[in-house]
Amino acid sequence: MMAKLFDKIAFVLVIFILSYLWLNFLGLQTPLNLATSFFVIVLVSGLLLHAKNRYQDKQTISISEMQTIFAIWGARKTICRLVSTLPKDYDVKVDGLNILIRSPIKRMYYIGYKFNPPNADDIAKARLVALKYNFDKVYILSKRPKREVFLMMNLLDIDCEYIENRVVHKYLKLHNALPEKLASKKRKMPKVKISEVAANVFVKSRAKYFAFSGILLALMSFFTPLTLYYLILSSISLAAAVVCLLQGRAY
Repeated sequence: MMAKLFDKIAFVLVIFILSYLWLNFLGLQTPLNLATSFFVIVLVSGLLLHAKNRYQDKQTISISEMQTIFAIWGARKTICRLVSTLPKDYDVKVDGLNILIRSPIKRMYYIGYKFNPPNADDIAKARLVALKYNFDKVYILSKRPKREVFLMMNLLDIDCEYIENRVVHKYLKLHNALPEKLASKKRKMPKVKISEVAANVFVKSRAKYFAFSGILLALMSFFTPLTLYYLILSSISLAAAVVCLLQGRAY
């Protein structure tokens, strides 16, 4: 920690001295030189911090990516990943989509990660498991439920608390247990042929639109000082109309 602090201080001093020397060489007065050097340090530090954050963001999966990967994994693998973060002395039992911690604390977690938010039936099934093992509260880990599901949770005879995914993401990151990004296969992009693009663009049915645009632009050239500009655009549109007609005859 101290080594990193000294490195940062040394970096700031180097930037400050270099800025001061260059500005002094350019003939700036000392007060203005010092102030400009300070702003250079702030600018360079901000750019480096932004670049560092961007790099870290690319290395660490986002909250939405985490939810998607859990949905792709399925319940069993997701539950195994979450259970692996718990202390070894915890008495843990898994029942379906539920993680039951019986000691030293008593908690139940419903793991409902899928591509859709949990519905009322999912919450009702979690309630039955909670009653079976005498749990009076269930923590929901899933995509954020819809409003009607929250209303239904308030009507149950047990407490249901939804845990925000940012909290789950922060917890897994703290325990170095975030899922890895899926390695997508490299797919070859089809080569685009100019002839195929031209065949799709210059269609016979579009000739009238190009011709109308060309005539309108030609007329506009009489009422504006930008005569050359409108004449060039008019010529391009009329040429495109001719190409469309020739393309249509070719087929």
